[in-house]
Amino acid sequence: MPSWQHQLKQWLSKLAAREGAAWRVADDPSLALTATAQTLRFPGQLVFVVADSRKANDLASRLLEYAAITGDSRPVELIPEVELGMRRQWIPENESARCAALHHLATGSPGIFVAPVLVLMAPAITPDQFRASVFRLHKGQANLGPEELARRLVALDYDNEAEVGIPGEF
Repeated sequence: MPSWQHQLKQWLSKLAAREGAAWRVADDPSLALTATAQTLRFPGQLVFVVADSRKANDLASRLLEYAAITGDSRPVELIPEVELGMRRQWIPENESARCAALHHLATGSPGIFVAPVLVLMAPAITPDQFRASVFRLHKGQANLGPEELARRLVALDYDNEAEVGIPGEF
């Protein structure tokens, strides 16, 4: 007899075959089962766009729960807004999560991404520009001096401060 997880996967696969299922998710994040069905249908990268941050958080949480049940090992990543409200107030703590999600998207590795629609409207560099600007630092790295590191960080819009207080400063 098939396990309940196998039966759930089969049911979700049938649900995914319905035409337009992914678009209904954008209107109502309570349809997380439909979103999960879509994740089974598309094994690589999948992006869900919802109306606002609250709905994005809700859908991402539900997708994580269903991924655990269905055995989907792809990470579920929320792409947060970095500016909120009419005044477009910058939220620095969201910038690193946004960069991590964009990096994951740019690498092409499998993942499930959830974003509020305003994320799509926010300015961003091209994936090629993003890939070209990525570099890694390692403890004891000797081939990158402090001046070159500072130059690279400033080019990435980091702020050179006497005391680091928030993400985006060095």
